[in-house]
Amino acid sequence: PPTTTTTTTTTDSTTTSGMSAI
Repeated sequence: PPTTTTTTTTTDSTTTSGMSAI
């Protein structure tokens, strides 16, 4: 079976808007 890569972008509420928390 082909491997499916899922990219999830998680935005933390503690961080400032525009900054993406990894």
